[in-house]
Amino acid sequence: MYDPLYETAVRLNVPLALHGGSSQGLALDLYDSFVKILVMEHAVAQQIHFTSYILDGAPARFPALKMAFLEVGVGWVPYLMERLDEKYEKLPQQAPLLTKEPSYYVKNCPIYFSCELEEKIVSYVVGLGLEKKLLYPSDYPHERPTLEQFLQDVPRFRAREDLSEAVKKSIQRDNCIDFYALKVSK
Repeated sequence: MYDPLYETAVRLNVPLALHGGSSQGLALDLYDSFVKILVMEHAVAQQIHFTSYILDGAPARFPALKMAFLEVGVGWVPYLMERLDEKYEKLPQQAPLLTKEPSYYVKNCPIYFSCELEEKIVSYVVGLGLEKKLLYPSDYPHERPTLEQFLQDVPRFRAREDLSEAVKKSIQRDNCIDFYALKVSK
């Protein structure tokens, strides 16, 4: 059902960015507090869309389409890459448009993910070969109760010892330039 959108984005050479998604039917209305809903709604909705995007063969059919999954962190990506590969190996006929395992498309097609700067799993995701796929979160300040807390995010990220300076620069700058095809003056 999204093919007309994908076709148009490719034709216009514009990226698509997914922020949230439908949470209808996910039983989130059964929760008794907003924080429980907040934990699940964005992440689950995007995982559903990501799974469909991959298994419906969109990256194989639209290899030039730049797609980003934003504002849910990146911790779910390794899990779904592994799970999609496992299920594809057992049931490849259920994803007939794919010619390679799903993780191949994640690693080799222009699919991006925003990461929270404090996520401990970022270094693991980088180790999977996704360092050129990670974007700085797209809204400022992002879920911080005070400006003072927000102002510490970047210095704390810059001080991380589990990520190289090149990876930090890619996440904070270069990958965003690539995804949005920004013109940068020197």
